[in-house]
Amino acid sequence: MEKHHGQIIERIVRRTNMSLSELSKHMGVNRRSVYNWFNLPKIKPEILHRLGHVIEHDFSQEFPECFCSDDFKKGSGRVAPSSDGDVSVHLSDEEFWKDKYIRLLEKVNESMVAQSSVNA
Repeated sequence: MEKHHGQIIERIVRRTNMSLSELSKHMGVNRRSVYNWFNLPKIKPEILHRLGHVIEHDFSQEFPECFCSDDFKKGSGRVAPSSDGDVSVHLSDEEFWKDKYIRLLEKVNESMVAQSSVNA
């Protein structure tokens, strides 16, 4: 039987102490969009990822085919904080992967610098 993404996220969202109005504000969408997500059998990984960061939930447990637990660590993923701390929902797949690649390159660079200082 196929997972119904909307039902899964609705159950998890409703267990949080965040109202749907507050959630929709943080997600940068209207409340109707949140209700629509609850009815969708499949939800884009970008939405699931942003939602996970907003409600501080690791969706890699429910959707291991889309995520690993590292995707929900602070500072990772498809969430783009704006200057006022809200979440931007306008990242395309291309932007997400570009940003993820750049973060990975930065980590590799930091690791190489740390390693070279240890060897020096």
